[in-house]
Amino acid sequence: ALVRQSRLSVMPVSDAHWALITRMAGLDA
Repeated sequence: ALVRQSRLSVMPVSDAHWALITRMAGLDA
Protein backbone atom coordinates (compact mmCIF):
# COMPACT_ATOMS: atom_id res chain seq x y z
CA ALA A 1 0.00 0.00 0.00
CA LEU A 2 2.93 2.30 0.71
CA VAL A 3 4.08 2.01 -2.89
CA ARG A 4 0.68 2.94 -4.27
CA GLN A 5 0.36 5.73 -1.72
CA SER A 6 3.73 7.03 -2.88
CA ARG A 7 2.39 7.22 -6.43
CA LEU A 8 -0.60 9.13 -5.10
CA SER A 9 1.52 11.53 -3.09
CA VAL A 10 -0.60 14.31 -4.58
CA MET A 11 -3.41 13.10 -2.34
CA PRO A 12 -2.06 12.71 1.20
CA VAL A 13 -4.33 10.38 3.16
CA SER A 14 -4.22 8.79 6.57
CA ASP A 15 -3.65 5.06 7.02
CA ALA A 16 -7.28 4.57 7.95
CA HIS A 17 -8.49 6.50 4.93
CA TRP A 18 -6.08 4.65 2.64
CA ALA A 19 -7.33 1.32 4.02
CA LEU A 20 -10.85 2.35 3.00
CA ILE A 21 -9.66 3.39 -0.46
CA THR A 22 -7.85 0.11 -1.04
CA ARG A 23 -10.91 -1.83 0.13
CA MET A 24 -13.16 0.13 -2.21
CA ALA A 25 -10.67 -0.41 -5.02
CA GLY A 26 -10.77 -4.13 -4.26
CA LEU A 27 -7.13 -4.19 -3.22
CA ASP A 28 -6.19 -6.33 -0.26
CA ALA A 29 -3.28 -4.31 1.10
